[in-house]
Amino acid sequence: MRIGIDIQSTTGKPSGLGYYTLNLINSLKTVDINNDYYYFKNNLFTGHLNTLERIFWEQGILSFNSFDKNIDILHVPGFSPPVITKARLIVTVHDLIGMKMPENNLGFFSRFYWGKYLPATVKRADLIITDSIHSKKDIVELLKVPEKKVRVIYLSAGNNYKPVNNPDKIAQIKTKYGISDFKYALFVGNIEPRKNILSIIKAWSRIKEPIKLVIAGSKSKYSDTVFKTIKENNLKENIIATDYIDIKDLVYLYNGASFFIYPSLYEGFGLPVLEAMSCGIPVITSKTTSLPEITGNSAITIDPNNIDELFESINSLIKDDILRKNLSAKGLLKASEFSWEKTAKETLKAYREI
Repeated sequence: MRIGIDIQSTTGKPSGLGYYTLNLINSLKTVDINNDYYYFKNNLFTGHLNTLERIFWEQGILSFNSFDKNIDILHVPGFSPPVITKARLIVTVHDLIGMKMPENNLGFFSRFYWGKYLPATVKRADLIITDSIHSKKDIVELLKVPEKKVRVIYLSAGNNYKPVNNPDKIAQIKTKYGISDFKYALFVGNIEPRKNILSIIKAWSRIKEPIKLVIAGSKSKYSDTVFKTIKENNLKENIIATDYIDIKDLVYLYNGASFFIYPSLYEGFGLPVLEAMSCGIPVITSKTTSLPEITGNSAITIDPNNIDELFESINSLIKDDILRKNLSAKGLLKASEFSWEKTAKETLKAYREI
């Protein structure tokens, strides 16, 4: 078969979708030697596309490429598929945040894309892949597609996410991002409302122990609100915001952390949680949406809307060495259940069956 994959998300500074796509195409190369793969990216625009550029890419250039290369199966690993193509279509829908939390999208065109355009075009797919049972329920309910048309295939952390015993390298990477020689808890993710960063800050304002919070994620329009909250809580000396972290450096920041905090309000999967567990770092996360599927009983799970509960969880991890060690061991064991080889094999099975 001639299989085309949209890899536009891997250009520029990749985020979760870009890493998913990179890991998927690299893992497919190791499990499939029989099919021919064609990778499509937009040479007119690089990096992050705005909404109008994305629609032009999907419905114009990507559609043309599928005809030009005579593609049998076109896999769009995120966003919307082209409406006009003769290829069988597989679309990965990681979540429906745009429909569930429209306030997370700041512009009119973004709200239109996620709320109207994407749901309409995704129904054109022959098969929808998603990352969790929770997301499958959302897709069936909100997009009104048959349950048999949606397949859950879990993601994995990259093979580089593992415990690292290299204090000098960890210290070097910490220095690169302005993190001096002190204990810190870590948050990793885009700076946006659904990540619930304001609750972390408010809980952190009650911490009296000598430990800092590192917020590692690309800045956005919402960053001003985050920085204002840090200032209002007199935490400028206690919280460090690093902006975008190079993927090669991220594993060292995980390994340098005392624990990881991720009280997200909505996730389709929650890859940073799995990355932290793969590094043996204790995790505090939400007991809502997809996150319990990822953690099982290997993390502290809390109500993300309960700041008291979040504070108490943070405080317990700061003070309890045994708890941190137990969660580290449980997290490593749980993370071993996920692998990109397994993800690639299940995706290849989907290609063969549509």
